Amino acid sequence: MKVKKYFFVLLLAPLLVLCHKPPNHQTSKLKPNSKKNVQLASLKANKRHIDSLLMDTDRIIVLVKVPGSNDLQIIKNGKFPDEVETTYNLFSDRTGHIVYILESPTSESGDWDIVYESYFNGEGNLFCFERTAGFFNVECSDGSAKPEEPVHEKLIKYFNTRSKPIDSVYTLVDHDNKPLNKSKCVSPYNYPYNIIFSVNNYLNMKKITKNLKN
Repeated sequence: MKVKKYFFVLLLAPLLVLCHKPPNHQTSKLKPNSKKNVQLASLKANKRHIDSLLMDTDRIIVLVKVPGSNDLQIIKNGKFPDEVETTYNLFSDRTGHIVYILESPTSESGDWDIVYESYFNGEGNLFCFERTAGFFNVECSDGSAKPEEPVHEKLIKYFNTRSKPIDSVYTLVDHDNKPLNKSKCVSPYNYPYNIIFSVNNYLNMKKITKNLKN
């Protein structure tokens, strides 16, 4: 089964949906040994655990949205349609709860690749969101990035049980993993996106629930 993972290779309170654009901050500012830091360590451990489970690709459900249709198609035996607008990967734990959803739009030009990953706890609430992007043609005023070479961008945000952010880490690096200055670089691919804090709300908004039942 073909699984899309990372580039170049998915209301109120907990139902809140936020629109975001990539931020300029780069590192965590939590104080060592603070209550939030202890909570953050637990969230990171849970994310690592889910990431390790994703190695079992046979348990991942892959769906795609094709042009001209509002319905999603479930991909079986790795057979994808010729045209795909968006790819979704869903992963459930042993109890049947969906704990991970990957969403990735398709770049027709091939100049960019963006992946949005949402991690949910056993109660179906988002605790981590990750946006990973790779793209060409970035312009940096200091000449630190070359248009013909890819740039890598990543944002990771962690949330408490009230859907409030407790930590955020942003990085922008060139193809040699050298940090780039966000304020001096302009990307034409900073598209707005949503962070959805309830797995049920996510499934309904993206019409995934309907298509899983078909």
